[in-house]
Amino acid sequence: MATVVFATFPAEGHVNPMRPIAGELVARGHEVLWYTGKQFAERIETVGAVYVPMQHGRDLDDADLERQIRTRADLAGMAGLRWDFKHVFIDHALGYRKDLEALYSFRRVDVVVSEIMNFAANVLAPPNAPPAVGIGVFPYGATSRDTAPFGPGVMPTASTLGRVRNRAMNWAARHVVFGSVQRYLNEVRRGLGMPPIVERSMLDEALCSYRRYLQATVPEFEYPRSDLAAHVEYIGPLLPSSPQTFSLPTWWSELDGKKPVVLLTQGTVAKDPAQLILPALEGLRNEPVRVVVTAPGWDGPKDGPSNALIAGFVPYSELLPRVSLVVTNGGYGGVQFALANGVPLVVAGITEDKREVNARIAWSGAGIDLRSQSPTPESVRKAVRQVLDDGRFAANARRIQVAMVKTNAAARAADVIEQEARTG
Repeated sequence: MATVVFATFPAEGHVNPMRPIAGELVARGHEVLWYTGKQFAERIETVGAVYVPMQHGRDLDDADLERQIRTRADLAGMAGLRWDFKHVFIDHALGYRKDLEALYSFRRVDVVVSEIMNFAANVLAPPNAPPAVGIGVFPYGATSRDTAPFGPGVMPTASTLGRVRNRAMNWAARHVVFGSVQRYLNEVRRGLGMPPIVERSMLDEALCSYRRYLQATVPEFEYPRSDLAAHVEYIGPLLPSSPQTFSLPTWWSELDGKKPVVLLTQGTVAKDPAQLILPALEGLRNEPVRVVVTAPGWDGPKDGPSNALIAGFVPYSELLPRVSLVVTNGGYGGVQFALANGVPLVVAGITEDKREVNARIAWSGAGIDLRSQSPTPESVRKAVRQVLDDGRFAANARRIQVAMVKTNAAARAADVIEQEARTG
């Protein structure tokens, strides 16, 4: 039996995709300890893992993250992403590092499993850290001669001129766009007695800190790279299990296939309905579709359209098989869930990693990227109409679905973690 520590940044998109892996390891008889925020303790214990509370690390919850996001509300695009790297991920990693160093010192740990944005498990890992396995729950962001840098959502190209463009953009991203972030990280590393990162970018260093890196998607959804690192493997999407019990809502019978069903959601971080939900509802008001809005805690507008159903939480495993199209801001996990069900998308989001997620949707042909945080009702209506009328979008979504059906991400991840535990 191995002892495995999961160390994740305390946010929904960082924790939830990892639960199937933890559950698989527990089922195989391994001991799984999970270090993250206390709001996830019950969910962690449900899969049989042992929750490890934060001591020095700041235990952020959804309200804390929303307050932090509001403090940089005037910083959009890449400026906002730079702020997030410095003050959300790097600053908080210092406390996480202290806690993990203490945990490793009094417990034998064979492997640590982490997503890339918990820097305490990669670029700021303590000296007594065990071998690490990274799980890619966001788009793969390593530098490549075949792709533009991670962040702005620029399409890849591996032509001769394209590689010249990529080289120039990658240099600018490392030294100019994210240069201040890397300098900030290097100051933190110096304060910890660690050498600065000088030979490669911050994200490349983070990815190379792992013995193995398992990207939670299929190659059909990720840009091709002729220089993909040997320790990277695509394992398929990490999807939550179906609920053991689910009470059908009263309106469930209305999803009878007579009209296309459009699922409208903003995920778990961007909760202001004025960004996407309200303009989408207005744009689809007179369309011959049935709109299902999943927005827990939101009762909907007073004058909502008659073709819309305002739902709280509905398990995607139950809902997506009845859905023709998803309109969302582009959270990675939700997008993978839609594609695993062969459902095309219309996406509108430019914060966090959403430019990159949404660019991959457009690149793969599985949907339309509106390249906006707050699209107009008319732009949503036109995109929805185009995806529903042009069968190529649904065909591409089904092509990705076929590739995903062949995978078992949790089982493959557990295999790799066991290998590292034996050889570590």
